[in-house]
Amino acid sequence: MNRTDFQCANLNVPLDYSNKSDTRKASLAIIRIPAGGPGGDGIVNMAASASTVQPWDPRGTGQTLFFDCYANNTDSDLSLTTFFNLASESDQAFACSWAEGDVRGNTCKEIRSDWGDYVGTAFTIRDTFSILDNLGEGDKPNYWGVSYGTLLGNTAVNMFPDRMDRVILDGVLNPHEYYHTLEEPQQYADTDEEWREFLRGCMKHPDTCALAPLATSPEDLEQKLNEILSKLAKSPCTILNSLYYLTRYPSLAIIRAGVLTNDQASMITANYGSRTGHPNVNDGSIRRQSLFGISCGDKIVCTDDQHRDVRAVAIYGEGTVRAYEGDFTATTSQPVLIIGNTWDPVTPLVSAQNVSAGLEGNELLQHNGHGLLPCTSRYIAGYFVNGTLPKPGTKCERDNDLFVV
Repeated sequence: MNRTDFQCANLNVPLDYSNKSDTRKASLAIIRIPAGGPGGDGIVNMAASASTVQPWDPRGTGQTLFFDCYANNTDSDLSLTTFFNLASESDQAFACSWAEGDVRGNTCKEIRSDWGDYVGTAFTIRDTFSILDNLGEGDKPNYWGVSYGTLLGNTAVNMFPDRMDRVILDGVLNPHEYYHTLEEPQQYADTDEEWREFLRGCMKHPDTCALAPLATSPEDLEQKLNEILSKLAKSPCTILNSLYYLTRYPSLAIIRAGVLTNDQASMITANYGSRTGHPNVNDGSIRRQSLFGISCGDKIVCTDDQHRDVRAVAIYGEGTVRAYEGDFTATTSQPVLIIGNTWDPVTPLVSAQNVSAGLEGNELLQHNGHGLLPCTSRYIAGYFVNGTLPKPGTKCERDNDLFVV
């Protein structure tokens, strides 16, 4: 597409929607192609989906109140080298997270004290409607949100149930845990099962999965991997990020085969290859800083109930709460379509079921496959075009296998 088709602009909106006497402004960086609706990650990823989306940089990302608490990329990268330990891994990991969170919170408070409190989901939603109002795009947008986008969409329909039209929440986060806990434990409810699905798919296709020749069954393969990975507990290898992308599964298999056979050369080659060709892989530290900023604006911590919530104060600070504090039981102007994934390492089916139990008049479609299934695509198209919902209990079954090239 010719770059002259892009339409770029900045829109000034209130920095603080909660205080009408505050006249400060935030400048939203917007880019548009004359088709589609609001998109996800902003300016950098525009080229990948230019014909279908009209994105902007949400607060905390890109050119809109970019959230970074460090003076240079080196310091930013160093701050993230060990931060992403789950607190349940060990007492040492918990203490490390606490200490790092304390440093991060104080650093961010000092560097971003001028506008750090105004980055978060609730204000991003208000920015969305400011854009629509200024562009004359209509009062009720259609919306399709995936992963964090489901949190954004779910919050939007509960903040403004009469201003949203047809909404799909696809690959759902639990909003109660997102806003009120630090670790969001339900997010990982199906991670182990997705790992076992990876192993089952691997053993079915030994020609494309490097791990398959090293075991006699999925159970045998899991046991062998567990044994050797347990020896690496003090310096664990991360598999969660790779499970998130189906295209990385062959590389993940090569890396784990290298662990089993001590083939360091293949591990290095596969690891490098798995990090290329994916949007935002090389700017991970930038994305994580934005994640911290947005999460800081969203967390509603309680310092009296649970120890992990006390820890959230150290990590996210004690700013003025401007997060959405309502419930998730809205009666929407149109019934919401919720899509829950059976095989998903970070947005489990149970979270979709929890959200479905709250919203009135919605329908839950269970997606029992890998990637986008034709069945699911038909329901998505039918919903957006005609408002047609699947019948209660509808499941879209897989028509493909993992490791099939």
